[in-house]
Amino acid sequence: MLAEMRVIGAIPGGGSGQRMAPLPCSKELLPLGFRSTEQGPRPRVIASYLLEALRLGGAEQVYWLIDRSKTDIVQYFGDGAEAGVQLAYAPTCSSPSVVHTLHGARGFLRDAHVLFGFPDIVFEPATALRALRERSLRSGADVVLGAVPAPPEQVGDRVLLDPAGRALEVRIKPVGSSWPHIWMLAAWAPSFTLFLQRWLEARSAAHTAGREGSAPELYLGHVMQAGIEAGLRIEVEAFESGSFIDVGTPAGFSLALQRYGSVGLGGPSAGA
Repeated sequence: MLAEMRVIGAIPGGGSGQRMAPLPCSKELLPLGFRSTEQGPRPRVIASYLLEALRLGGAEQVYWLIDRSKTDIVQYFGDGAEAGVQLAYAPTCSSPSVVHTLHGARGFLRDAHVLFGFPDIVFEPATALRALRERSLRSGADVVLGAVPAPPEQVGDRVLLDPAGRALEVRIKPVGSSWPHIWMLAAWAPSFTLFLQRWLEARSAAHTAGREGSAPELYLGHVMQAGIEAGLRIEVEAFESGSFIDVGTPAGFSLALQRYGSVGLGGPSAGA
Protein backbone atom coordinates (compact mmCIF):
# COMPACT_ATOMS: atom_id res chain seq x y z
CA MET A 1 0.00 0.00 0.00
CA LEU A 2 1.11 3.57 -0.70
CA ALA A 3 0.90 4.52 2.98
CA GLU A 4 3.50 1.86 3.77
CA MET A 5 5.94 2.87 1.02
CA ARG A 6 9.04 4.86 1.76
CA VAL A 7 8.74 8.49 0.76
CA ILE A 8 11.75 10.06 -0.95
CA GLY A 9 12.52 13.42 -2.46
CA ALA A 10 14.03 13.86 -5.92
CA ILE A 11 15.85 17.05 -6.91
CA PRO A 12 17.11 17.44 -10.47
CA GLY A 13 20.36 19.38 -10.41
CA GLY A 14 22.07 18.67 -13.69
CA GLY A 15 21.67 22.09 -15.31
CA SER A 16 24.62 24.40 -15.88
CA GLY A 17 22.79 27.61 -14.95
CA GLN A 18 23.58 29.38 -18.21
CA ARG A 19 20.63 31.77 -17.80
CA MET A 20 22.47 33.32 -14.84
CA ALA A 21 26.09 32.84 -15.94
CA PRO A 22 28.69 33.74 -14.94
CA LEU A 23 28.18 33.03 -11.23
CA PRO A 24 30.63 32.53 -8.36
CA CYS A 25 28.77 29.40 -7.26
CA SER A 26 26.02 27.01 -8.33
CA LYS A 27 22.78 28.98 -8.72
CA GLU A 28 21.15 26.77 -6.08
CA LEU A 29 23.49 28.34 -3.51
CA LEU A 30 22.72 31.98 -4.23
CA PRO A 31 21.67 33.71 -0.97
CA LEU A 32 17.95 34.40 -0.61
CA GLY A 33 16.58 35.52 2.74
CA PHE A 34 17.66 34.47 6.20
CA ARG A 35 17.11 31.63 8.66
CA SER A 36 17.06 31.66 12.43
CA THR A 37 19.88 29.89 14.26
CA GLU A 38 21.10 29.77 17.86
CA GLN A 39 23.75 32.27 16.78
CA GLY A 40 21.16 34.62 15.29
CA PRO A 41 19.99 35.14 11.68
CA ARG A 42 22.07 33.47 8.99
CA PRO A 43 21.65 33.64 5.19
CA ARG A 44 19.51 31.05 3.42
CA VAL A 45 20.23 29.77 -0.06
CA ILE A 46 17.75 29.17 -2.87
CA ALA A 47 17.68 25.37 -2.64
CA SER A 48 16.97 25.42 1.10
CA TYR A 49 13.34 26.36 0.38
CA LEU A 50 12.75 23.13 -1.55
CA LEU A 51 14.57 21.03 1.04
CA GLU A 52 12.33 22.48 3.73
CA ALA A 53 9.23 21.64 1.68
CA LEU A 54 10.48 18.07 1.15
CA ARG A 55 11.05 17.70 4.88
CA LEU A 56 7.56 19.00 5.61
CA GLY A 57 6.23 16.57 3.00
CA GLY A 58 7.63 13.62 4.95
CA ALA A 59 10.55 12.64 2.72
CA GLU A 60 12.68 10.09 4.58
CA GLN A 61 15.57 10.62 2.22
CA VAL A 62 16.31 13.10 -0.57
CA TYR A 63 18.25 12.16 -3.69
CA TRP A 64 19.92 15.11 -5.33
CA LEU A 65 20.54 14.12 -8.96
CA ILE A 66 23.48 16.40 -9.34
CA ASP A 67 25.89 17.43 -12.08
CA ARG A 68 29.37 16.17 -11.28
CA SER A 69 30.77 19.70 -11.46
CA LYS A 70 28.58 21.03 -8.64
CA THR A 71 30.81 19.99 -5.77
CA ASP A 72 30.01 23.21 -3.91
CA ILE A 73 26.47 21.94 -3.30
CA VAL A 74 27.83 18.79 -1.66
CA GLN A 75 30.21 20.85 0.45
CA TYR A 76 27.45 23.24 1.53
CA PHE A 77 24.64 20.80 2.38
CA GLY A 78 26.72 17.74 3.28
CA ASP A 79 24.54 14.92 4.59
CA GLY A 80 21.55 17.23 4.98
CA ALA A 81 21.52 17.18 8.78
CA GLU A 82 21.32 20.96 9.04
CA ALA A 83 18.41 21.00 6.58
CA GLY A 84 16.61 18.29 8.56
CA VAL A 85 16.70 15.63 5.83
CA GLN A 86 18.97 12.75 4.91
CA LEU A 87 20.68 13.75 1.68
CA ALA A 88 22.25 11.44 -0.88
CA TYR A 89 23.84 12.57 -4.12
CA ALA A 90 23.59 10.77 -7.47
CA PRO A 91 26.07 12.30 -9.96
CA THR A 92 24.86 12.79 -13.53
CA CYS A 93 26.97 13.13 -16.65
CA SER A 94 25.84 15.84 -19.09
CA SER A 95 22.18 14.88 -18.87
CA PRO A 96 20.23 16.39 -21.80
CA SER A 97 17.00 16.82 -19.78
CA VAL A 98 15.29 16.32 -16.45
CA VAL A 99 13.54 13.31 -17.99
CA HIS A 100 16.89 11.66 -18.76
CA THR A 101 18.16 12.54 -15.29
CA LEU A 102 15.18 10.85 -13.63
CA HIS A 103 15.54 7.85 -15.92
CA GLY A 104 19.18 7.52 -14.95
CA ALA A 105 18.20 7.55 -11.27
CA ARG A 106 15.37 5.03 -11.63
CA GLY A 107 17.16 2.55 -9.40
CA PHE A 108 16.99 5.03 -6.52
CA LEU A 109 13.34 5.96 -7.16
CA ARG A 110 11.92 2.51 -7.84
CA ASP A 111 9.35 1.18 -5.33
CA ALA A 112 9.11 4.55 -3.58
CA HIS A 113 6.63 7.38 -3.42
CA VAL A 114 8.46 10.36 -4.95
CA LEU A 115 8.13 14.03 -4.02
CA PHE A 116 9.58 16.21 -6.78
CA GLY A 117 10.49 19.87 -7.12
CA PHE A 118 12.95 22.11 -8.93
CA PRO A 119 15.76 23.58 -6.78
CA ASP A 120 15.62 26.99 -8.47
CA ILE A 121 11.88 27.50 -7.99
CA VAL A 122 10.63 29.04 -4.75
CA PHE A 123 6.95 28.38 -4.16
CA GLU A 124 4.16 28.95 -1.71
CA PRO A 125 2.67 27.43 0.31
CA ALA A 126 5.72 25.77 1.84
CA THR A 127 3.46 22.84 2.80
CA ALA A 128 2.45 22.16 -0.82
CA LEU A 129 4.36 18.87 -1.15
CA ARG A 130 2.75 17.58 2.02
CA ALA A 131 -0.65 18.35 0.51
CA LEU A 132 0.29 16.47 -2.68
CA ARG A 133 1.40 13.44 -0.69
CA GLU A 134 -1.79 13.46 1.40
CA ARG A 135 -3.95 13.67 -1.72
CA SER A 136 -2.10 10.79 -3.38
CA LEU A 137 -2.71 8.67 -0.28
CA ARG A 138 -6.42 9.44 -0.41
CA SER A 139 -6.96 8.99 -4.14
CA GLY A 140 -4.35 6.42 -5.18
CA ALA A 141 -3.46 8.55 -8.22
CA ASP A 142 -0.37 7.72 -10.24
CA VAL A 143 0.65 11.40 -10.11
CA VAL A 144 -0.56 14.47 -8.25
CA LEU A 145 0.65 17.77 -9.70
CA GLY A 146 0.92 20.94 -7.64
CA ALA A 147 -0.30 23.97 -9.59
CA VAL A 148 -0.93 27.67 -9.02
CA PRO A 149 -2.80 30.31 -11.03
CA ALA A 150 -0.56 32.46 -13.21
CA PRO A 151 -1.12 35.29 -15.72
CA PRO A 152 -0.93 34.38 -19.45
CA GLU A 153 2.48 36.00 -19.88
CA GLN A 154 4.14 33.90 -17.18
CA VAL A 155 6.24 31.07 -18.61
CA GLY A 156 5.54 27.53 -17.47
CA ASP A 157 3.83 24.25 -18.30
CA ARG A 158 0.06 24.77 -18.29
CA VAL A 159 -2.32 22.08 -17.10
CA LEU A 160 -6.02 21.84 -17.90
CA LEU A 161 -8.08 20.19 -15.16
CA ASP A 162 -11.66 19.12 -14.84
CA PRO A 163 -13.93 20.14 -11.92
CA ALA A 164 -12.85 17.05 -9.95
CA GLY A 165 -9.19 18.05 -10.25
CA ARG A 166 -8.11 15.49 -12.81
CA ALA A 167 -5.54 16.56 -15.39
CA LEU A 168 -6.97 16.55 -18.91
CA GLU A 169 -3.96 17.92 -20.81
CA VAL A 170 -0.50 19.38 -20.22
CA ARG A 171 1.06 21.89 -22.63
CA ILE A 172 4.75 22.80 -22.59
CA LYS A 173 5.37 26.52 -22.05
CA PRO A 174 2.56 27.79 -24.32
CA VAL A 175 2.52 31.49 -25.21
CA GLY A 176 -0.49 33.49 -24.10
CA SER A 177 -2.45 30.49 -22.85
CA SER A 178 -5.93 31.00 -21.44
CA TRP A 179 -5.45 28.04 -19.11
CA PRO A 180 -5.02 29.57 -15.66
CA HIS A 181 -2.80 26.99 -13.96
CA ILE A 182 0.94 26.27 -14.15
CA TRP A 183 2.27 23.13 -12.46
CA MET A 184 5.66 23.19 -10.72
CA LEU A 185 5.58 20.32 -8.19
CA ALA A 186 4.67 16.65 -8.30
CA ALA A 187 4.18 13.58 -6.15
CA TRP A 188 4.06 10.21 -7.83
CA ALA A 189 3.74 6.52 -7.19
CA PRO A 190 6.11 3.78 -8.45
CA SER A 191 3.75 3.28 -11.41
CA PHE A 192 4.85 6.63 -12.84
CA THR A 193 8.56 5.95 -12.33
CA LEU A 194 8.09 2.74 -14.33
CA PHE A 195 6.04 4.56 -16.97
CA LEU A 196 8.74 7.22 -17.40
CA GLN A 197 11.38 4.52 -17.84
CA ARG A 198 9.44 2.59 -20.46
CA TRP A 199 8.25 5.72 -22.29
CA LEU A 200 11.74 7.18 -22.64
CA GLU A 201 13.26 3.87 -23.69
CA ALA A 202 10.57 3.34 -26.34
CA ARG A 203 10.96 6.90 -27.58
CA SER A 204 14.75 6.59 -27.77
CA ALA A 205 14.43 3.31 -29.65
CA ALA A 206 12.03 4.89 -32.15
CA HIS A 207 14.44 7.76 -32.85
CA THR A 208 17.37 5.36 -33.16
CA ALA A 209 15.41 3.33 -35.71
CA GLY A 210 14.62 6.50 -37.64
CA ARG A 211 10.88 6.19 -37.24
CA GLU A 212 10.57 9.74 -35.90
CA GLY A 213 12.12 13.09 -36.77
CA SER A 214 14.80 14.87 -34.81
CA ALA A 215 14.16 14.71 -31.09
CA PRO A 216 12.89 18.00 -29.55
CA GLU A 217 14.01 19.12 -26.12
CA LEU A 218 12.32 16.98 -23.51
CA TYR A 219 10.46 18.26 -20.46
CA LEU A 220 8.82 16.35 -17.66
CA GLY A 221 5.54 17.79 -18.91
CA HIS A 222 5.94 15.67 -22.06
CA VAL A 223 5.92 12.55 -19.89
CA MET A 224 2.91 13.82 -17.94
CA GLN A 225 0.98 14.35 -21.19
CA ALA A 226 2.01 10.90 -22.43
CA GLY A 227 0.79 9.46 -19.14
CA ILE A 228 -2.59 11.16 -19.55
CA GLU A 229 -2.90 9.73 -23.07
CA ALA A 230 -1.91 6.28 -21.79
CA GLY A 231 -4.65 6.34 -19.15
CA LEU A 232 -2.62 7.08 -16.02
CA ARG A 233 -4.57 8.82 -13.29
CA ILE A 234 -2.94 12.23 -13.02
CA GLU A 235 -4.61 14.65 -10.62
CA VAL A 236 -3.98 18.30 -9.82
CA GLU A 237 -3.92 20.00 -6.45
CA ALA A 238 -4.50 23.67 -7.26
CA PHE A 239 -3.27 26.17 -4.69
CA GLU A 240 -5.41 29.14 -5.65
CA SER A 241 -3.61 31.45 -3.21
CA GLY A 242 -0.20 29.99 -4.02
CA SER A 243 2.62 31.34 -6.13
CA PHE A 244 6.03 30.51 -7.52
CA ILE A 245 9.13 32.33 -8.70
CA ASP A 246 11.68 30.85 -11.10
CA VAL A 247 14.83 32.14 -9.43
CA GLY A 248 17.02 30.74 -12.21
CA THR A 249 16.69 33.93 -14.28
CA PRO A 250 17.97 37.44 -13.50
CA ALA A 251 14.41 38.82 -13.52
CA GLY A 252 13.14 36.03 -11.29
CA PHE A 253 16.05 36.35 -8.87
CA SER A 254 15.45 40.09 -8.61
CA LEU A 255 11.75 39.49 -7.85
CA ALA A 256 12.61 36.84 -5.25
CA LEU A 257 15.04 39.20 -3.53
CA GLN A 258 12.29 41.80 -3.25
CA ARG A 259 9.90 39.24 -1.78
CA TYR A 260 12.14 37.08 0.39
CA GLY A 261 15.25 39.18 0.95
CA SER A 262 14.26 40.18 4.48
CA VAL A 263 12.65 36.87 5.52
CA GLY A 264 14.11 35.95 8.89
CA LEU A 265 14.93 39.57 9.70
CA GLY A 266 11.43 40.71 10.53
CA GLY A 267 10.21 40.43 6.93
CA PRO A 268 7.20 38.52 5.55
CA SER A 269 6.79 34.80 6.16
CA ALA A 270 8.08 32.40 3.53
CA GLY A 271 5.18 30.05 4.17
CA ALA A 272 1.56 30.13 3.17
